[in-house]
Amino acid sequence: MPCNIVYLLFLFVISAGWVVHAQEVCSPFGDTFYHEGIEYIPSKGLVVGRASPGTKFSNGAIASISVVDTDGKLTPWTTEPPPSNQQYQLGLEVDMDRDRLIATNMNSVPEADGSAGVLVLKISTGKEIFYWDGTQIAKNLTPNDVTVCPNGKIYATDHVYGHIVEIESDSVWKKVTQIKENHYALPLDTHAHLTNGIVCISNNMLLVGLMTPGNVKGKLLRVDIATGDYQEVPLPDVEGVGDYVRMDGVYKEDATSVWITTNSGNKRVLKIVATDSSWAQVKEVYASEPSPCNGGPTTGVLVDGKFYMAGNALSSFSANTMKIVWNTPAEGKPGVKPGVKPKPWGAWVYILPGFLSICCIGFWIGWKNYKKNATRESFMNPVAGMESPSSEKDTEVRNSYIPPDVEYIEMR
Repeated sequence: MPCNIVYLLFLFVISAGWVVHAQEVCSPFGDTFYHEGIEYIPSKGLVVGRASPGTKFSNGAIASISVVDTDGKLTPWTTEPPPSNQQYQLGLEVDMDRDRLIATNMNSVPEADGSAGVLVLKISTGKEIFYWDGTQIAKNLTPNDVTVCPNGKIYATDHVYGHIVEIESDSVWKKVTQIKENHYALPLDTHAHLTNGIVCISNNMLLVGLMTPGNVKGKLLRVDIATGDYQEVPLPDVEGVGDYVRMDGVYKEDATSVWITTNSGNKRVLKIVATDSSWAQVKEVYASEPSPCNGGPTTGVLVDGKFYMAGNALSSFSANTMKIVWNTPAEGKPGVKPGVKPKPWGAWVYILPGFLSICCIGFWIGWKNYKKNATRESFMNPVAGMESPSSEKDTEVRNSYIPPDVEYIEMR
C-alpha cells in the first residue's frame, strides 16, 4: 500500500517539476542595440531589426537586419550589402509567397527626422525591390510596424500621427485612415498612446494595437480597409493581463487568433481569440506571466510551439504554458464572465480533488492487495514461488511480478 502512494506522489512531483521548469529563457543580444520586428525565415531562422533610441543613424553603420540564434548571436541576414537607405527598423514582415522581407525604416527613434519609409527586400537575394518614402506625408512620420494582406498589399502604421498607409509600390500608395486616439508624447511609457502593431486578417480588414501608458487600458482596433472606419474589439476586463497596457507587436496565428507582446510596464504576452474572423466578439484570452528577464519585450513570433520575443534580450517560452484567463461561457461549460476577476487559487479547485482521488485509489488498491495476501491458506515464498511474467503489465510497476491470482488494475 505505501509503495502505491509513493509512486503516485512521485508522478505528481515530476509533473509539478515540469510546470516549474517550463519557464521563459533569455539570452542577451550580441550587441548594444534595441531589437524589434522579430520574424522567421525558414531558410535562415529568426531575423530581427534594430534601433538605437536617442541616437541618429549614421552612414556606414553595420547591417541593421540580422539573423539571431538562440544564444543571442547576431549575423547579417544576407551577404548582399545593405541598400544605402537601410537604417533602423521597428517592424519586419516576412512575405514568403512573394519572396519579400518588408521592413519599416527610419533614421532615428522614437521619432524620425527627415528620413523614414518602408523598405521591401527580396529574401532570396537580399536586393532591394522598392522603397516607399514616408516623408511624402510628414518629415517626422515614423513607420512602426508592417503587415501584408493575401492580395500582396502592404500596410504600415505610423506612431507619431496615427496614420495607417496602404502601399503597393514606391509610387502607388494611399492613406487608409488616421487613428484619432493616437497621441505622441514623451516619455512614451507614461504619456503616449501609439498606433503600433498591425496584422492583416483579410483583404478587407486589419487589426491594430494601440499602445497605452500604464494607467490607461490598451485597445485592439479592427479597421475596415475600404472605408477607413475602425471599431474597438471588446477586450474583457480581467486580472492577469495588466489591463492590456503597453501593447507593442501583434502576431497573427490565424484569422481568429493573435498574440500580442506588451512592453515595459506590463511585459506579458497575450493571446486573444475571436469567435470568428469578423473580430466583433472575443472568445478567449490567454496570458503569460510578466517576463522575468526581458525588460522591454517588443515583438514576437511563434515557431514550432515556442514564442520568441525581441527587446533588450531574446526570450522564449513554450506556447502551451500560456494560461487561459477568460473565456466566453458556453452551454454546459464553465466560463469566466467579463468583469469577474478569477481567483488566484482557482486552479487548485481542479488540481487538489484530482490529486486526492489518485491517493485514495492507490490506498484502496494497496489495502485490497494486503487483505488478499493476508488471507491466503499457505505461505508463498516471494522468490521461489514467482513464475515468469505473463505480460508487460506484470512488469510496469518497479519491475515487480504480480501473481496471476491477484486482480490487476492498470493505472495510467
